[in-house]
Amino acid sequence: MTRRRTSRVAMAAIVTAALIALPGTIASASGNSSNDLEVTGGEENAPPWAPDSALQERLTLPPITQELLDAASAIDKLGSGDPRYNTVEVLPDRSGLVTWWHGEPSAELAAYAEASDVSVAFAESTYLPADLRRIAAALLSDPTSGVVAASIPKDGSAVEVRVTESARQVTAPPSDVAGVPIEVAGVGDIVPFARQNDIYAMGGARIYRFTGTTIDAGCSSGFPVQQPSTGYKGVVTASHCGDVGSQWVRWPNSTGSTVYAYGNNGSMVARIPSYDGAIIQTTFNNPGFYVSAWDSATYTALNGVAFVPVGAEICYSGSTTGLVCGNIVQETGYPYNLSGVGAVTGVRTVQSSGAIAAGEGDSLGLSPLSGLRVVL
Repeated sequence: MTRRRTSRVAMAAIVTAALIALPGTIASASGNSSNDLEVTGGEENAPPWAPDSALQERLTLPPITQELLDAASAIDKLGSGDPRYNTVEVLPDRSGLVTWWHGEPSAELAAYAEASDVSVAFAESTYLPADLRRIAAALLSDPTSGVVAASIPKDGSAVEVRVTESARQVTAPPSDVAGVPIEVAGVGDIVPFARQNDIYAMGGARIYRFTGTTIDAGCSSGFPVQQPSTGYKGVVTASHCGDVGSQWVRWPNSTGSTVYAYGNNGSMVARIPSYDGAIIQTTFNNPGFYVSAWDSATYTALNGVAFVPVGAEICYSGSTTGLVCGNIVQETGYPYNLSGVGAVTGVRTVQSSGAIAAGEGDSLGLSPLSGLRVVL
């Protein structure tokens, strides 16, 4: 295993973004989903959409252009599957892209970078990314290690792990594996976090789990979806919020008459725990999401799905914390063990201003991608 010198970047806060699909569809951690999942069209009761400019004003970094996003997506596709490829990063000033790679870039990637209208630079990954991924997966799958998350920084200089408090005190993880440094970047279990009367079935709304007599949990809706082959409609939430068959309502009361789904009993019909995603089936929905404060009635349109590169800014919009921007993507395809759920793959971000990014009840608050009329 060859070590190459490069700069060091430490891991900070951990948050997740789930990618999910309706039954029979496929979604990947790199942001590519199957053609059987699409953002749904509006209904006759669709609300008037607010301009996207209001959301863009909340961003802490310059917007990412569509040209940059397309180039980042193309590079990720070319690099995926190559053991030397780690990740692609959008520079903070949005002047170009950096492809983190071990050794000489492939001829195909080098040719793309040469021909691209976007500035594409290559930076050295210290260790072979495929080796880092294997080590991270082995640590995460070992029940005796106490590791609940394993991160690979963009420079590929180590494997950073988060461990339980007991593991830190009793059985700390090894300091290296096959010559690769293992660094403890956080301590404690990753525990799932458990606007206010949504009548449009949109993203970022408060939803409640109803037992038939009581309310026993609260989460946030993510975004509306539709399965083209059947016409079934639904909204996304987090799989740790409930089980298949659980009922969800939009406003707590003793009878559950105001069910969130406006039919179908607001039933959770599918779960994909590996992405912490789930579908609540609805009779209708609207392609939008709530923005601004936790109790805001302000919303804007949902325009599609997009690849999320390292360096992108994400704004989380949940029903507890509200809209929080300044979450900068550090890693995609991030594997961790979510307490009560198991192995999950998501996106790791760092909050640039130190603000609270999400709180109890924000799962699965929608994540608008920086500066684009595209969200996920």
